[in-house]
Amino acid sequence: MKEVSRKDYNALTEDEQKAYDTLGYTVVDEQGLTDVEVKKITNELMAPINEKLEKMISVNEKNAEIATKSLDKEVNHLEIAGIQLKKIANRKISESEEKALTTYANVGTATAGGNTVDREFLREIVRVGVDDSPILSRVRKFTITNGQSIVIPTSESTPWRSSGKGITAYWLAEAGEKTEASPVFGQVTMVLEKLITFTPVTDELLEDSAVDMAAFIRDDAGQKINGKLLQAIITDGSTSANVKPMLTAPCHLTTQRATAGSIEFTDIVTMMSQILPSSYQNGDVVWLATPKAKTAIYAMTDDAGRYVFMPNGVSGAPDNTLMGLPYIETHYCKNLGVKGDLFLVDLKEYYLAQKSIKSDESIHFYFQNDVTVFRTVSRWAGQMWLSDDIVGPDSQAYSHVSILGLTSSTGSEVT
Repeated sequence: MKEVSRKDYNALTEDEQKAYDTLGYTVVDEQGLTDVEVKKITNELMAPINEKLEKMISVNEKNAEIATKSLDKEVNHLEIAGIQLKKIANRKISESEEKALTTYANVGTATAGGNTVDREFLREIVRVGVDDSPILSRVRKFTITNGQSIVIPTSESTPWRSSGKGITAYWLAEAGEKTEASPVFGQVTMVLEKLITFTPVTDELLEDSAVDMAAFIRDDAGQKINGKLLQAIITDGSTSANVKPMLTAPCHLTTQRATAGSIEFTDIVTMMSQILPSSYQNGDVVWLATPKAKTAIYAMTDDAGRYVFMPNGVSGAPDNTLMGLPYIETHYCKNLGVKGDLFLVDLKEYYLAQKSIKSDESIHFYFQNDVTVFRTVSRWAGQMWLSDDIVGPDSQAYSHVSILGLTSSTGSEVT
């Protein structure tokens, strides 16, 4: 027997319903009963009730109370009939469940069709984006073409320095005796140290990978070189003897932190007061901060309630700024609350020497294993060139780099 649900039948147009009727379709309700079955059951259940109701209507007023009680009994009979009707519908549903779909072709099961479905493969490798180029582009670079080291002549003389620091200017009375003073020079010697990557890759992976594996390895090696170099430049000198970090530079000054575990407005003002004015005039002073410093820096205000941090675009500058100076976040600063979580530094006073970077690949090293080796070889040396902080004519210490330290209660060194 052909069946169509009442819901689907009602959704048809009049002409479509006539077509279904012509084809012999039977309309069934949600319980699976046909119109004929529902009508038959209803008539059977309602027949005795209707007959008795007709008799009760003719009963006089004296028998009204008896008729009402009789009607209550008939309502009970109707409820029992409803239960029976529900049982019949459930029996229909059970018969339908016995015919449930169990075996069918699909994409969810590999052997039932999933193995035949094509997959789109992204032809690039998704990776974490890290851009520390604003730091490396600001330091002063030297390229060594001959030998393995470079010697840089220096002079730490200032207009106010005397007593063995260079030429001295002084007032002299008439006929007074002059005192000799000659220039004083120093040297910064930087010796290159090797920084490399070495990556063996099977020929099968190079040939069969959906991505350009060789290009990825070369690019990733360059990022690893930059990361290791920045780590050595900023805070960690334990892995390199010749790339010396600003954190331990002999010329650095430490600002005592006002509140443990945080950065306050008074901290950054003190740090700014320790930088040589000439560095501000050259426009090379920047902030270097841990990304965790956002919680303190982004909402910081001055004593007048004005925000001192300006995101890129708001201030019209190419960088985020703090107190008008470029603000650069880097993972190579220390964690928030530790000495080295915030630097104020003239990066042009950090000298970085390098020799050419070589990137090669060879099939010969593991020739019998069908493995190609990719290597990147670079050589570096770097340091802040100033040998010590400079005492100004106001007897205060100045430098090219100021670092936020600890509070007095946590043993901050004060230099």
